Amino acid sequence: MAVDRRRAHGGGRGVALILCSGTLGTIPFREKVDAALAAGYTGISIYAREHEPGLRVDGLSVAEVDGPMGWLPGQPGPEPERVIDIAHALDARSLTVIEVTGEAPDVGRAADAFAALCRAAAPLLVHIEPFPFSGIPSLTAAGAIVERAGEPNGGLLLDTWHLFRGPDAGVVSHADLVVALQVSDVADEPWPSVREETMHGRLVPGRRTMSVIEQVPGVPVEIEVFNDELFALPPAAAARRAFGALSPTG
Repeated sequence: MAVDRRRAHGGGRGVALILCSGTLGTIPFREKVDAALAAGYTGISIYAREHEPGLRVDGLSVAEVDGPMGWLPGQPGPEPERVIDIAHALDARSLTVIEVTGEAPDVGRAADAFAALCRAAAPLLVHIEPFPFSGIPSLTAAGAIVERAGEPNGGLLLDTWHLFRGPDAGVVSHADLVVALQVSDVADEPWPSVREETMHGRLVPGRRTMSVIEQVPGVPVEIEVFNDELFALPPAAAARRAFGALSPTG
């Protein structure tokens, strides 16, 4: 069944630029909100572990609740019910689903689990994010699960860094299932360890990033740059530098 997930569930550029929480490292979430507002973002993501009772995110929309979740047997993280409750409490748009053990799941079982999560979370969007050292390493693998699950609020989260460093090798497949973009750029020469580079050596969005954004129009754009030099800056300055890479006025 063809479903316009982007339009039906709040996609598009209503949120001009979103700051992914991880871009500002491990500082308190409330400081991240202040930095995002000062830099000009209109949205922010949050890790489930950052949520605390009574948290309010004034002045910004919440794009997604990110991070590990026990959606499959053996996956670490909070129970899906708790993550869904957090998303509803913050009026978030979506939930991120990742496989963190590195073991490829059975496609049928993963699709059944993903479908159950989508139904429990509706009308929230639920998107699988593939990355190179995951058991779901590519858009092709993630897309097969989403398609088999067949839920209208299920989709893919495309991270441009993982797209270029992973088995997709920069090729965007299943573009019709992509409901959000996380963007950063890669250096010309990869580090010896993809794990280390993804957490410490991403670059602010550049020409490679723009080529992907053009291939998947009409979905929210989230800036996620894990970079040690950025982490060393004051939060507001780091947020501004990342924002300036894509903002027409940056």
